[in-house]
Amino acid sequence: MAPEHHSPAEGLRAAAARQAALLRGLGLDRRPFVLCVRNTVAHAATLKAAADLQARVVLAPNGARPILDLAAVQAGVDHVVDVDASGSLLQVAGARVSGSGEHEDLPLPQWAQEPPLDSGGLCAVATSGSGPAGSKLVAYRWEACAMQAKVTVERILSRAAPAGGRVRFVAASSIGHAYNLNGLFAAFAADAEICLPAGACQLAQTLAEPPACGCEATVLFATPQGYGALLEHEVVRSGELRSRLREHALPFYAFSAGCPLPAGTAEGVEELLGARVMQNFGTSEVGVIAAEEVDPGDCGPPCKRPHLAQERGGDASADKGVPWGQLELRPPGGGRLLPHGAEGEVAIRVPWCSDGYLVNQRLLPHPDAPFVRTGDAGRVVLRSPGGRASLFLMQRLWAPLEVRRGGLRLLLQAYEVEEALLRANPEALGAAALQGPDGKLFCVVACPMEPRLDGWLQPDKLLRVDRLPTSPAGKILYSTLRELLLLD
Repeated sequence: MAPEHHSPAEGLRAAAARQAALLRGLGLDRRPFVLCVRNTVAHAATLKAAADLQARVVLAPNGARPILDLAAVQAGVDHVVDVDASGSLLQVAGARVSGSGEHEDLPLPQWAQEPPLDSGGLCAVATSGSGPAGSKLVAYRWEACAMQAKVTVERILSRAAPAGGRVRFVAASSIGHAYNLNGLFAAFAADAEICLPAGACQLAQTLAEPPACGCEATVLFATPQGYGALLEHEVVRSGELRSRLREHALPFYAFSAGCPLPAGTAEGVEELLGARVMQNFGTSEVGVIAAEEVDPGDCGPPCKRPHLAQERGGDASADKGVPWGQLELRPPGGGRLLPHGAEGEVAIRVPWCSDGYLVNQRLLPHPDAPFVRTGDAGRVVLRSPGGRASLFLMQRLWAPLEVRRGGLRLLLQAYEVEEALLRANPEALGAAALQGPDGKLFCVVACPMEPRLDGWLQPDKLLRVDRLPTSPAGKILYSTLRELLLLD
């Protein structure tokens, strides 16, 4: 793999020390800034440097314009820093930078002047934007990132290398998002061989290459979108990658975060790579809070791990593994109803939880702190009599849709409307129901033909698309659908 995307942890630490000196020289150890983050060694080293300096940083994956705008409006931070391949820091002109290139001495945002964020460093990450309100900025203290990394090492990376060898850790999604931000710092803590592929082509190339000498296993953190793209690559479809993995003769643990992995994608990974994708689960607000247990006796490929959930007649990817923190299943509020079989809304308490959201330059704490409600319906199932519990996720819990029909005001659960749309359109790949103005029901269906839904549930506006827009983690982007519906 190209050196700009691959390095042992000790090499990245050395690079981070150099980046820390550059950040300090620009006064960015004292002033909040936005860091554009890409999956390269230079960006990973700068991210580690920011943590070492306890800097206050808003992360913008790939320098995405919506995140830059969000940082300016909600966090009050518009000084943007990027990094080139050599590690040089590039400051975006016009963002609070004086003519000499130094940061102007402007007032700190309000959140940086008040407890608990007035002392110590901060890392703000953007949520996926799947909700109706779009993306939000979640505020983590660097010490929380370190705590989560330690647990990830104990529960995953150390178990993947029980003989004490090095792990090759592959971060196949943006290290600027909460999922692989945790993965990156866990890889640092485990002294791993760190690979940062940017896209499916580099991921296939990374997995095909033999791990460095001394590596005992490969651990891959990817998303449903990432696995889907990997399956389209020629080296995978031809079976060459599976053959290479067999030649390595080392354990290969593939994890997926986010929404349930589509059954076709899971089956494709098992068929073409010989590995079963394991599940871990978390949110931008709490990081990873559940994961399947790593079994050192499973030296796939070929895959030998059982399909626990399918044996119970359920969706295999709904089983998110063993909870890591204090889990409670609470009654949902705000008129939201649980789907059949759910025991409550998943609420979690972990030591590495975020402090809340940056909104209008203030910190908005989580209302149920020290617990955080995930917004997901779930239940807990024992793997075997006397065995450890597994967290099973079900539908996302949204506020009910208020629909007016025949002079009546009806409150509908979005997932029930979506299930009705899928039943009425068997060829559909997905469906989404949204609140329209003045009690109207808006729906979007991904299907090859014009969708339909008759009866009193007939939408006021029904839009056909080839594919529902999703985040890399597989969450439907309802904010994007709302824009499409309003434009239609």
